Amino acid sequence: MSELIFSHTNSLVKQIRALRTRKGRDETRLFLVEGIHHVGEAVEAGWTLDALLYAPDQLTSDFGRRLVEEQSSVASAVWQ
Repeated sequence: MSELIFSHTNSLVKQIRALRTRKGRDETRLFLVEGIHHVGEAVEAGWTLDALLYAPDQLTSDFGRRLVEEQSSVASAVWQ
C-alpha cells in the first residue's frame, strides 16, 4: 500500500514525531530509523519495517528506489 501524506496532523506523522522522545519509544516499543542507508542496514540485519516513509522527489539513487520497491511488499504501510 502506498499513500500520500499531505497533513502534519496525520496520525502516522504524530506517531513518528513521538518516537523522537524516549517516552514515545518506551510506550510503543518502536524506534525510528532515518536515512536510506540506515534503513538498508536495518533491513539487512533482519529487522522488519512497520512503516516506510519517503519523499519520492528525494529518492534519486538506484539503491534507494530498489529498497523502497522491495520493502513496499513487506512493510505494513508505505507512505510517500
